[in-house]
Amino acid sequence: MICICSTNPVPPVPVKNEVDHWSDEGEQCRAKKYTSATKTVMEKAAIAFAAEHDMRLCILLPTGLFGPVILPGHLEHNPHKWLRSLIAGGPPRHEKIPNDSTSMIHLHDLAALFLAAYENEAASGRYYGVYDSWHWQDIYAELKKILPDMKMPAPLTEPLALAPATGFDFTRRNSLNVPLHDIPTFLRETVAWLRLEPFGSLWQTGY
Repeated sequence: MICICSTNPVPPVPVKNEVDHWSDEGEQCRAKKYTSATKTVMEKAAIAFAAEHDMRLCILLPTGLFGPVILPGHLEHNPHKWLRSLIAGGPPRHEKIPNDSTSMIHLHDLAALFLAAYENEAASGRYYGVYDSWHWQDIYAELKKILPDMKMPAPLTEPLALAPATGFDFTRRNSLNVPLHDIPTFLRETVAWLRLEPFGSLWQTGY
Protein backbone atom coordinates (compact mmCIF):
# COMPACT_ATOMS: atom_id res chain seq x y z
CA MET A 1 0.00 0.00 0.00
CA ILE A 2 1.09 3.54 -0.77
CA CYS A 3 -0.43 6.78 0.51
CA ILE A 4 -2.93 8.79 -1.51
CA CYS A 5 -0.40 11.64 -1.43
CA SER A 6 1.06 10.27 -4.67
CA THR A 7 -2.09 11.33 -6.57
CA ASN A 8 -2.02 15.10 -6.06
CA PRO A 9 -1.24 16.80 -9.38
CA VAL A 10 -0.16 20.43 -9.60
CA PRO A 11 -2.31 22.32 -10.38
CA PRO A 12 -5.06 20.31 -8.63
CA VAL A 13 -8.01 18.93 -10.59
CA PRO A 14 -11.68 18.93 -9.51
CA VAL A 15 -11.94 15.13 -9.78
CA LYS A 16 -8.84 12.95 -9.77
CA ASN A 17 -8.31 9.34 -10.74
CA GLU A 18 -5.60 6.76 -10.14
CA VAL A 19 -4.52 6.36 -13.77
CA ASP A 20 -3.94 9.91 -14.95
CA HIS A 21 -3.07 11.86 -11.85
CA TRP A 22 0.30 11.82 -10.13
CA SER A 23 2.10 13.98 -7.63
CA ASP A 24 5.35 15.62 -8.71
CA GLU A 25 8.03 14.44 -6.28
CA GLY A 26 10.17 17.47 -7.10
CA GLU A 27 7.31 19.78 -6.19
CA GLN A 28 6.71 17.78 -3.01
CA CYS A 29 10.36 18.21 -2.02
CA ARG A 30 10.22 21.94 -2.72
CA ALA A 31 7.22 22.08 -0.37
CA LYS A 32 9.28 20.09 2.19
CA LYS A 33 6.83 17.18 1.97
CA TYR A 34 9.66 14.68 1.95
CA THR A 35 7.71 11.67 3.22
CA SER A 36 5.10 12.23 0.51
CA ALA A 37 7.82 12.57 -2.12
CA THR A 38 9.39 9.31 -0.95
CA LYS A 39 6.09 7.50 -1.35
CA THR A 40 5.63 8.88 -4.85
CA VAL A 41 9.12 7.75 -5.85
CA MET A 42 8.62 4.31 -4.28
CA GLU A 43 5.36 3.80 -6.13
CA LYS A 44 6.85 4.71 -9.50
CA ALA A 45 9.80 2.41 -8.83
CA ALA A 46 7.48 -0.47 -7.91
CA ILE A 47 5.49 -0.02 -11.12
CA ALA A 48 8.66 0.03 -13.23
CA PHE A 49 10.03 -3.07 -11.46
CA ALA A 50 6.77 -4.99 -11.95
CA ALA A 51 6.64 -4.08 -15.65
CA GLU A 52 10.28 -5.11 -16.16
CA HIS A 53 9.69 -8.51 -14.56
CA ASP A 54 6.18 -9.11 -15.95
CA MET A 55 4.60 -9.10 -12.49
CA ARG A 56 1.01 -8.24 -11.63
CA LEU A 57 1.02 -5.30 -9.23
CA CYS A 58 -1.93 -3.82 -7.36
CA ILE A 59 -1.42 -0.64 -5.37
CA LEU A 60 -3.94 0.50 -2.76
CA LEU A 61 -3.92 4.24 -2.06
CA PRO A 62 -5.39 4.90 1.41
CA THR A 63 -5.58 7.92 3.66
CA GLY A 64 -7.22 8.55 7.08
CA LEU A 65 -7.79 5.13 8.64
CA PHE A 66 -10.64 4.66 11.11
CA GLY A 67 -11.89 1.61 13.00
CA PRO A 68 -10.16 -0.92 15.31
CA VAL A 69 -6.35 -1.01 15.28
CA ILE A 70 -4.07 -3.93 16.13
CA LEU A 71 -1.36 -2.52 18.41
CA PRO A 72 -1.66 -0.18 21.41
CA GLY A 73 0.95 2.09 19.86
CA HIS A 74 -1.41 2.79 16.98
CA LEU A 75 -3.57 4.77 19.41
CA GLU A 76 -0.82 7.36 19.63
CA HIS A 77 -1.34 8.34 16.00
CA ASN A 78 -4.16 10.21 14.29
CA PRO A 79 -7.05 9.87 13.90
CA HIS A 80 -7.25 7.67 17.01
CA LYS A 81 -5.15 10.07 19.06
CA TRP A 82 -7.43 13.07 18.59
CA LEU A 83 -10.59 10.97 18.89
CA ARG A 84 -9.32 9.69 22.24
CA SER A 85 -8.78 13.28 23.30
CA LEU A 86 -12.38 14.17 22.43
CA ILE A 87 -13.74 11.15 24.30
CA ALA A 88 -11.74 12.12 27.40
CA GLY A 89 -13.02 15.70 27.29
CA GLY A 90 -9.75 17.04 25.90
CA PRO A 91 -9.10 19.43 23.04
CA PRO A 92 -10.03 18.70 19.42
CA ARG A 93 -7.44 18.21 16.72
CA HIS A 94 -7.68 21.85 15.58
CA GLU A 95 -7.92 25.10 17.49
CA LYS A 96 -10.11 26.40 14.68
CA ILE A 97 -11.99 24.43 12.05
CA PRO A 98 -9.78 24.52 8.95
CA ASN A 99 -11.34 25.44 5.63
CA ASP A 100 -10.19 22.16 4.19
CA SER A 101 -11.25 18.55 3.78
CA THR A 102 -9.78 15.16 4.58
CA SER A 103 -10.30 11.73 3.06
CA MET A 104 -11.15 8.61 5.06
CA ILE A 105 -11.88 4.89 5.05
CA HIS A 106 -12.63 2.14 7.56
CA LEU A 107 -9.63 -0.13 8.16
CA HIS A 108 -11.70 -3.28 7.60
CA ASP A 109 -12.85 -1.93 4.24
CA LEU A 110 -9.28 -1.18 3.20
CA ALA A 111 -8.30 -4.74 4.12
CA ALA A 112 -11.23 -6.06 2.09
CA LEU A 113 -10.16 -4.00 -0.93
CA PHE A 114 -6.63 -5.34 -0.60
CA LEU A 115 -7.89 -8.94 -0.47
CA ALA A 116 -10.25 -8.39 -3.41
CA ALA A 117 -7.41 -7.02 -5.54
CA TYR A 118 -5.12 -9.89 -4.50
CA GLU A 119 -7.67 -12.58 -5.35
CA ASN A 120 -8.79 -11.06 -8.66
CA GLU A 121 -6.21 -12.03 -11.28
CA ALA A 122 -7.63 -9.39 -13.63
CA ALA A 123 -6.93 -6.61 -11.13
CA SER A 124 -3.79 -4.53 -11.55
CA GLY A 125 -2.58 -0.98 -11.15
CA ARG A 126 -3.63 1.69 -8.69
CA TYR A 127 -6.86 1.71 -6.65
CA TYR A 128 -8.09 4.35 -4.25
CA GLY A 129 -8.39 2.96 -0.73
CA VAL A 130 -10.75 5.78 0.18
CA TYR A 131 -14.45 5.97 1.01
CA ASP A 132 -14.74 9.73 0.39
CA SER A 133 -13.54 13.16 1.48
CA TRP A 134 -15.43 15.45 3.88
CA HIS A 135 -14.91 19.04 4.91
CA TRP A 136 -13.67 19.37 8.50
CA GLN A 137 -16.76 21.40 9.38
CA ASP A 138 -18.93 18.41 8.48
CA ILE A 139 -16.66 15.99 10.34
CA TYR A 140 -16.86 17.98 13.57
CA ALA A 141 -20.63 18.39 13.17
CA GLU A 142 -21.02 14.62 12.81
CA LEU A 143 -18.79 13.94 15.81
CA LYS A 144 -20.87 16.39 17.87
CA LYS A 145 -23.86 14.11 17.28
CA ILE A 146 -21.84 11.17 18.65
CA LEU A 147 -20.17 13.09 21.48
CA PRO A 148 -22.60 15.88 22.46
CA ASP A 149 -20.33 17.16 25.25
CA MET A 150 -17.12 17.24 23.20
CA LYS A 151 -15.04 20.38 22.96
CA MET A 152 -15.37 22.00 19.56
CA PRO A 153 -12.75 24.02 17.71
CA ALA A 154 -13.48 27.64 17.00
CA PRO A 155 -15.86 27.92 14.05
CA LEU A 156 -15.00 29.19 10.61
CA THR A 157 -15.57 32.94 10.56
CA GLU A 158 -14.13 34.14 7.27
CA PRO A 159 -16.75 35.31 4.76
CA LEU A 160 -15.50 32.72 2.28
CA ALA A 161 -17.12 29.78 0.58
CA LEU A 162 -16.21 26.39 2.04
CA ALA A 163 -13.32 24.80 0.22
CA PRO A 164 -14.66 21.89 -1.83
CA ALA A 165 -13.89 18.40 -0.62
CA THR A 166 -11.42 16.40 -2.71
CA GLY A 167 -13.16 14.89 -5.72
CA PHE A 168 -12.44 11.29 -6.68
CA ASP A 169 -13.34 9.07 -9.61
CA PHE A 170 -14.04 5.77 -7.83
CA THR A 171 -14.67 3.69 -10.97
CA ARG A 172 -11.63 1.49 -10.39
CA ARG A 173 -12.20 1.14 -6.65
CA ASN A 174 -15.83 0.14 -7.26
CA SER A 175 -14.74 -2.49 -9.79
CA LEU A 176 -13.41 -4.52 -6.84
CA ASN A 177 -17.01 -4.89 -5.61
CA VAL A 178 -16.31 -4.28 -1.93
CA PRO A 179 -19.14 -2.77 0.17
CA LEU A 180 -17.87 0.14 2.29
CA HIS A 181 -18.90 1.73 5.58
CA ASP A 182 -20.02 5.34 5.15
CA ILE A 183 -18.36 8.12 7.14
CA PRO A 184 -21.04 8.59 9.84
CA THR A 185 -21.00 4.83 10.46
CA PHE A 186 -17.27 4.44 10.87
CA LEU A 187 -16.94 7.59 12.96
CA ARG A 188 -19.58 6.18 15.32
CA GLU A 189 -18.01 2.70 15.33
CA THR A 190 -14.51 4.03 15.97
CA VAL A 191 -15.66 6.14 18.91
CA ALA A 192 -17.60 3.18 20.34
CA TRP A 193 -14.55 0.92 20.01
CA LEU A 194 -12.25 3.45 21.67
CA ARG A 195 -14.67 3.83 24.57
CA LEU A 196 -14.19 0.13 25.32
CA GLU A 197 -10.53 0.85 26.21
CA PRO A 198 -9.58 -2.15 24.06
CA PHE A 199 -6.02 -2.52 25.34
CA GLY A 200 -6.89 -2.36 29.02
CA SER A 201 -4.01 -1.21 31.21
CA LEU A 202 -2.02 -0.36 28.07
CA TRP A 203 -4.61 2.30 27.16
CA GLN A 204 -2.74 5.20 28.71
CA THR A 205 0.78 4.20 27.79
CA GLY A 206 0.46 3.32 24.13
CA TYR A 207 2.93 0.42 24.57
